[in-house]
Amino acid sequence: MYSRASPTLRVEVTAEDDTVCVCVVDQNQTIPNADLSALEQRTEDVFNHGYGVELWLVYWLTEQNGGTVSIEDDRETRALEIELERAESGQ
Repeated sequence: MYSRASPTLRVEVTAEDDTVCVCVVDQNQTIPNADLSALEQRTEDVFNHGYGVELWLVYWLTEQNGGTVSIEDDRETRALEIELERAESGQ
């Protein structure tokens, strides 16, 4: 179910020599549990599915471009981390 709390997000970007990481921290846990569960399991069915396609689009686009998507979930925050190879200069 969707949280009724107002979303409070923090975006952190770090760049290494060969990778870039974008981390979106949801401080009020407004990302639905069903969306996180479906994404973590990398599958959906009639009993386990998300509410929308937003996280699936992030996952598919990231995976198609050689990156990874991971989720950190604790009692206070949820974080979606996207890691991609860094493009070479001039591309």
